[in-house]
Amino acid sequence: MVGVTFNSVPSPSTCRNISLATLHLARSHIQTQLSQFLDEGQSFCLVSDETTKGTKKAQTYGVHSSDGTFICLGLEQVAEKSAQTAFATLEAAVSKLPRAPSDFFKKFMVNVRSTMSDSARTEIKFNKIVENYRSLVAPEVVENFTKLSDQEKSELLNFSNFFCQLHLVSNFTHIVLKSLLELEMAMAGVSRQEEPSVLTLIKSVSQYFGQRGSGLHQILTIWDPWCKQKNIARYSFPSFVGNRFNIVFVLASRVFHHRQDLIVFCEEFEHEKTVLTKVLELLKNPLITAHLQVLGFCDQLITGPLWRLAENSEHILSTCQYSLQLINWLEDCTHFPLSFFDGVSPVTNLQVISPTVSGLLLRSLVDMTPSAAGIEAATLVSKSSLIYFKKVFVDFLPGGKHNIEADEIREETRGAPATNRASESVFGFMTHLCDTKPNLRFEVCAASTLLKKNHTLSWLGNLPEDVQNSILTDSRAALSRLKCDLQRKLLVLLELDEQPGRLLLSANNQLVGKLFVQKTSSTSPSSSSAPQNRCGFIEDVFANRRGCEFVTLRYDDDDTSFRMPRVDFDNSVSSKNIIVF
Repeated sequence: MVGVTFNSVPSPSTCRNISLATLHLARSHIQTQLSQFLDEGQSFCLVSDETTKGTKKAQTYGVHSSDGTFICLGLEQVAEKSAQTAFATLEAAVSKLPRAPSDFFKKFMVNVRSTMSDSARTEIKFNKIVENYRSLVAPEVVENFTKLSDQEKSELLNFSNFFCQLHLVSNFTHIVLKSLLELEMAMAGVSRQEEPSVLTLIKSVSQYFGQRGSGLHQILTIWDPWCKQKNIARYSFPSFVGNRFNIVFVLASRVFHHRQDLIVFCEEFEHEKTVLTKVLELLKNPLITAHLQVLGFCDQLITGPLWRLAENSEHILSTCQYSLQLINWLEDCTHFPLSFFDGVSPVTNLQVISPTVSGLLLRSLVDMTPSAAGIEAATLVSKSSLIYFKKVFVDFLPGGKHNIEADEIREETRGAPATNRASESVFGFMTHLCDTKPNLRFEVCAASTLLKKNHTLSWLGNLPEDVQNSILTDSRAALSRLKCDLQRKLLVLLELDEQPGRLLLSANNQLVGKLFVQKTSSTSPSSSSAPQNRCGFIEDVFANRRGCEFVTLRYDDDDTSFRMPRVDFDNSVSSKNIIVF
């Protein structure tokens, strides 16, 4: 396009080596940071999360230091998501960091004073394994441990588990919608209904009027200029799909605020857009309007403040204060339901203008006198919310372990966040890479993620030139070991029942550069004494003058190559004598 022709380009093996060297560089940065924090005596909050991308299960780990620095320790592929597997993967990731001494993992774990995760059962069990391991290894790595007093030992081994408060907000959605559904079913006299009608309306408005509105109906293209013509200062409707935590409540408050505008619009255009007829019917339903008001108040007075507290609190133990305020407010609302509609937040210092809280939205909620159906809904929602928040905040309320130990653990948990947002963002970046580069190998994805999240290149650029050269030289020298480690890891994954051959890829023209494992015998053409399994990469795929295709395999153990017909290669892949990654 610009008249430039490359006279040479990197070979597939060079690109693969660069990726592996990058992974070593990222791990060198992690080891340097952890060593520095350990020397400074900083405590860590260990964060972890798990996910499934396609057929691959992945686990990520990270730590928040006392000064608030986040370090992503690794992004690892696992065969199954048990707690024991998660801990073993964490141990391998930290123990095998470059230049890490033999007791590095033990010293690291002793400095882990708290954990942050979601409340999945596997994560709860993982946290327990971490706590038990700390108690086991502390006498080995803590100097003069036996000479410490019982109180000093207790303080050293004290361990706190925290759960992500964004998940708390997300799970609250189900509690409220379940209460509204029960009320609607009771009023309608039906025994079965999939979802409350108010949720149907919220999803419909998001689909037709939202920022990522349906291209099929093209309603947003009419709604936007219509609002400008009427001088309506409109709020946008975020997409219901792809927003995980507070989306139902945010949409409810905005639909409630714009309900009269939406009604006028639907009446004007329903003859052109027939899907608006159902939306109009839902908007005019008094019960749905009452439920919208209740959901809107939940957004303005409960979930919105909780979200901002989780993101902006100076310390996670601040939860002790605002959780009690919320519980007291909900208790008042169960006895005096009209308190739910007065617009006074249980945490008043957070009732401010923000992307999800606005004076206009709150005023429109307060200005409408609640109906009998709305009061009944608020009563039931307050009762169910009270039960829910007492359960999830039990450790922070008076008598809870975090409340009792607040003064003792405040300093050692200083780096503990209120959310697991850092781990979530690791998977978010991983998802972006997988979506934009679907053929990207997992170890390359892990290397790119570590570089991005830990700002490794910025760290490297600030080092003296001789130190940079030394680190890069070490990364290149570690290629052989990294290849062996990767191949062993892939073999372990293949041998486990949970993932039998799921990494197998169909043979195609993009085979060049792919890794493989070959089951061989003593009669292998390439070696008279071949091991049971040989690993390497596909060096070349080509066709001769007669049109016959051949595949060249390059073995890592002796750096020899073997060329075989494509037909034989495909047959070996089909019979799983050759596994391609």
